[in-house]
Amino acid sequence: MDKITARKEYLALRKSLSAQYKDKQNEKICARILDFLKDKEIDGVLSYASYKTEVDTWKVNVEIMKAGYKLYLPRTGFKDIQFFSFDSVKTEADLRKKLIKNKYGIMDPMPDTVHKFRPRTGRNYICLVPGVAFDKVKHRMGYGRGFYDRFLSEMSEKTGIIKVGITYDMCIFPEIPYDEHDVSMDYVLTGDNLYE
Repeated sequence: MDKITARKEYLALRKSLSAQYKDKQNEKICARILDFLKDKEIDGVLSYASYKTEVDTWKVNVEIMKAGYKLYLPRTGFKDIQFFSFDSVKTEADLRKKLIKNKYGIMDPMPDTVHKFRPRTGRNYICLVPGVAFDKVKHRMGYGRGFYDRFLSEMSEKTGIIKVGITYDMCIFPEIPYDEHDVSMDYVLTGDNLYE
């Protein structure tokens, strides 16, 4: 199956998941992310503001900050993404006030409320990566624009970054279409599993 057809099928499957299933998975995934972070010596977490049927990251983003980690969220440009950090965010409402909807409908950091992420050599970061689908050997299918593939490839050359795909258990497949330029994950975390 080609990637365009596969992406449509995977998105349709994710859209068909019940609200009850997603709510349970979102709770489990949030807890598992926080547990995953405990053992790691990291200088920041790059996450995202969930969009449409993606794993809900609003709660976990706030919990990451409450746990004392520096949180960075992406702003999507025409050809790339850049990440920005936040100060004084204690609730989901606080976080939402610092974001604005972009032309794709995704919530981006507002320019005047954030600080640009500048990776430092010798520092370690974790990036929570959204995706349309993942497979059991940690390949990722994104939305087709290559934002994360380019960003993660560049980051891997500059500093230590642990790439963690997050998704629902029902969105893990034995195998997905994969190209040479697609960046694989170091881990894929679901409500019930961690693929290493």
